[in-house]
Amino acid sequence: MANSQLSGIIEKMTGKDKDYRYMATSDLLNELNKDSFKLDSDLEMRLSSIILQQLDDVAGDVSGLAVKCLAPLVKKVGEERVVEMTNKLCDKLLHGKDQHRDTASIALRTVVAQVAPSLAPSILVTLTPQMIGGISGQEMSPGIKCECLEIMCDVVQKYGSLMADDHEKLLNTLLLQLDCNQATVRKKTVTCIASLASSLSDDLLAKATVQVVKNLSNKNAKSEITRTNIQMIGAISRAVGYRFGTHLGNTVPVLINYCTSASENEEELREYSLQALESFLLRCPRDISPYCDEILNLTLEYISYDPNFTDEMDEDTDNETPEDEEDDESANEYTDDEDASWKVRRAAAKCLAGLIVSRSEMISKVYQEACPKLIDRFKEREENVKMDVFNTFIDLLRQTGNVTKGQTDTDESSPKWLLKQEVSKIVKSINRQLREKSVKTKVGAFSVLRELVVVLPDCLADHIGSLVPGIERALNDKSSTSNLKIEALVFTKLVLASHAPPVFHPYIKALSSPVLAAVGERYYKVTAEALRVCGELVRVVRPSTQSMGFDFKPFVHPIYNAIMSRLTNQDQDQEVKECAITCMGLVISIFGDELRKELPSCLPVLVDRMGNEITRLTAVKAFAVIATSPHIDLSCVLVNLIAELTGFLRKISCLLFITSGKYPEYNIWYLHGAYGDKIGSDAYEVIVVELSSLISVSDLHMTALALELCCTLMTGKSCSENISLAALQGFLKLWCIMQIRVSTPCWTHYFPALSLLLSLRCPKASIVFNCTVWRFSLSRQAKQHLALLSLGEIGRRKDLSAHAGIETIVIESFQSPFEEIKKDIRRMEVASKEDQDMPLPISTAYDNSYGAHGHMIHHHPANSTAPKPPIVPSNGNGLGKNHDPPPPLHMIKSSLPQQMVMPLGVATAAGSNSESEDHMEEDGQTMENLLKAV
Repeated sequence: MANSQLSGIIEKMTGKDKDYRYMATSDLLNELNKDSFKLDSDLEMRLSSIILQQLDDVAGDVSGLAVKCLAPLVKKVGEERVVEMTNKLCDKLLHGKDQHRDTASIALRTVVAQVAPSLAPSILVTLTPQMIGGISGQEMSPGIKCECLEIMCDVVQKYGSLMADDHEKLLNTLLLQLDCNQATVRKKTVTCIASLASSLSDDLLAKATVQVVKNLSNKNAKSEITRTNIQMIGAISRAVGYRFGTHLGNTVPVLINYCTSASENEEELREYSLQALESFLLRCPRDISPYCDEILNLTLEYISYDPNFTDEMDEDTDNETPEDEEDDESANEYTDDEDASWKVRRAAAKCLAGLIVSRSEMISKVYQEACPKLIDRFKEREENVKMDVFNTFIDLLRQTGNVTKGQTDTDESSPKWLLKQEVSKIVKSINRQLREKSVKTKVGAFSVLRELVVVLPDCLADHIGSLVPGIERALNDKSSTSNLKIEALVFTKLVLASHAPPVFHPYIKALSSPVLAAVGERYYKVTAEALRVCGELVRVVRPSTQSMGFDFKPFVHPIYNAIMSRLTNQDQDQEVKECAITCMGLVISIFGDELRKELPSCLPVLVDRMGNEITRLTAVKAFAVIATSPHIDLSCVLVNLIAELTGFLRKISCLLFITSGKYPEYNIWYLHGAYGDKIGSDAYEVIVVELSSLISVSDLHMTALALELCCTLMTGKSCSENISLAALQGFLKLWCIMQIRVSTPCWTHYFPALSLLLSLRCPKASIVFNCTVWRFSLSRQAKQHLALLSLGEIGRRKDLSAHAGIETIVIESFQSPFEEIKKDIRRMEVASKEDQDMPLPISTAYDNSYGAHGHMIHHHPANSTAPKPPIVPSNGNGLGKNHDPPPPLHMIKSSLPQQMVMPLGVATAAGSNSESEDHMEEDGQTMENLLKAV
């Protein structure tokens, strides 16, 4: 911006018209926020002066904009100008008019928050002494002291470590303010000391703690001063954490004494003491250990502290009448605006929760001493306190699950066993809470039940009948909120999944009606949760194909109709769509034999959802479930389904491929097993071609999935030679790369697949076999290893007796210096013994004295026994000294096209010990020719 324009803005800011001043200040703010805005020294001085002047503007909106201008201004002016503005603002705060004090305070806090860290030391030099003076000055009003305390709180939070020289002076000043008569000053002092404590040295921290404990020891102090000092103890503990542990010996006894000896009207003193003890438990778990038992007894005493109300209601509510319930509710509606005892009960509940969370070794003791008390306090008349009691009990359940993970509940001292003994009392008390009018109470009650089922999955089997009415009321009551319905549905889904189906059969009608009604709710979260419950309900209604004496047929069509209405609705949330698809998949897979008339209209809808990118993955998973069902026939959509799934194999999404190809062994896998005879060979060929294109060493995970699925397809009755050839091309591509880069770690997935293909009498399989034998004749260990494994897998499934020279090569491998080669021979021997019904050309047998005179017995298809071959001394490359050029070379030349003979001869003549790049290049050319031949 040109200086002339900026001068015009400054001139308008000093005008008499407040609208002009406002607009000019707004324009200046916009300019200051621009990165390109630059100031020279003269403009810095003028702008600083005019903005400080605007802070005193009689128009509040103008002064407010001036405060906003300070934030970008302090980043664009020099150090001298920032210090000058800080001094002027401090003077306005301490000695200015009362009506300008708030604006000056906000402006100072803005400068502190926005100033660059490099300028902070200069600011602190001038700011800190003035603020300390404002806090300690006798003539200063409480308002000024409060403003100074707030500013110093911001300063020590951001720059506490930079003002170590002023720590002691500031701390002494603040400690004196704890005895101030003004409650607001004391409150802000507590906050300021807590902010300062985190940057204090250990000596100054000890000094502050000793001074506060000394103040607490003064029996003549006013009660409000005592409460402030107790608050101070808790605030310091929360600020410094474990560093306060060394001071617990002086503070904990004092706080416990105040709790037990305070008068009846000192509820806040007890509350602050319990809050401080809770802080000790959470932040100093090691040092608080000696006092945990005493604190536990203290919390149990005050969790039921209610001197103004005596509850003499009978705990046995099994025979309660509706009139009795109304009397209970009217009794619980007792209120007293001056009654503050609820604060003590709430603090005690939170303190007990802190002990439960931090002392896992005390869980058994908590169950023995505190669990009955907590269950009894579910009847708490103050709703906020009741929520804290529920949360404390939930913490106890979660800690039980953490402590007993993997343990049994047979030990009578274990927390799980102790919890089991209390289940009846818990359910009885929770049922009482589910009958109350408060929605918040019902939500808390369902939360407790949910955590209980998580820890003890089968604990409610004997109590389902008493809980069903509460679930019905929560779902059917017109006054129920969405949160209550969601909580009730979540609990219902969890309890259905964690208990045996026969437990619910007497109550299916009562449960299904409100759940199916919830499926039609307008709020999508309720609908989605209701659909998830329907999924569990389907499994419960018909847990297996075997009859369990329960007639499930009356529930089939109501469930189907409710879900179908959601499945066909396109104008709804994605979560609801996905839940409807998943649930319908379960319904069809379990009730399919009862829905034969509906399937022709339902299955096409699911196939259509596979074409939608948003619902595609969910629909694939749904068909994965349907494909395993013995109740239905997918013939009506099989062609379209196979086409969609095959198309997914070309998708880039790895997750989609895994789901369509292997999610755990789903979809094409199961469709092939169940409907293999109905899938045409053309469809098979397309599937295998798509799978072969996925075989690559760049993605071994995808390659393994493709190979495994292709193996399954190759073993099917509908497999044709064309399919084998299509798959073989992909396998050869991977196999050729592996021959060149034999360190590829995917052999375990590759060899079974290749063996299956070769066993299908593919005309080109001999090419692969011959090349394998040739590779084995090379001396390189890794290539011998790979080739030997290939021979073993091929020999397990295909008669290789017609191939001369194999036995000699395998026998001579016993003389190989490579241990891996010898281990492969042993594995081949084990495999041949396991598959004795197969026509194997080679198997190995070892006597107990295998060593220098090791031998091999050759089993031919006619079970003839060949003589033992002589032991040929090794020449170090796995072959005998007098070994002639390997016979496989001649077989290779006779079985390969002419254009491949020369490259193979060159590769062999290159020398078995060559590891050069030229050798690798020749291998690559050979394999490329091999692929062309296939």
